[in-house]
Amino acid sequence: ESILLSRDGRKVYVRENARATFDDSGNVLYYEGTVEAVTEHLRAKHALRASEERFRALVQHSNDTITVIDRSGVIQYQSPSVRQNLGFEPDQTVGLSFMHLVHPTHQQHVQLLFERGLEQPGEFGAVEFWCRHASGHYIYVEAVGTNMLDNPWVGGIVLNSRDVTERKRSEVALVNYRRGEILDAS
Repeated sequence: ESILLSRDGRKVYVRENARATFDDSGNVLYYEGTVEAVTEHLRAKHALRASEERFRALVQHSNDTITVIDRSGVIQYQSPSVRQNLGFEPDQTVGLSFMHLVHPTHQQHVQLLFERGLEQPGEFGAVEFWCRHASGHYIYVEAVGTNMLDNPWVGGIVLNSRDVTERKRSEVALVNYRRGEILDAS
């Protein structure tokens, strides 16, 4: 590949391919070949690389955990934020059933939502459930699921989840506080 200048002074990226034809004595008779303009191809290649880097940076630095699950519920990908949210290294959960991380009391509800999500492309709703931390305790997470099974770049159910344990504690405290007010008033 090389750079040529067009008549109007613009740089044009080209790919050159040539071969020599020789006479019986080994002298070059002539060269023949092609010159292919690859400027647009290179621009597209650079744009794709930039897009991939941008996506990678967003996923790598997101506080939400991004999980890709296959049709049978097996984890295919975990984003690096699973370390801070659940204490696992990303590759520790790849290959496990997603339900392995869901508290038994919430498994039926989560499974029903997952099955509903398999039936329709696109976002299929949010669910809150207890999720097992690597240390063995459970945290409350909120997850939004999107069916991207038909997307060849993803090929799975994508869950964006976040730790909402503190929010749930605040909600319970508020309910208990209000119950106390009601009991005191009677």
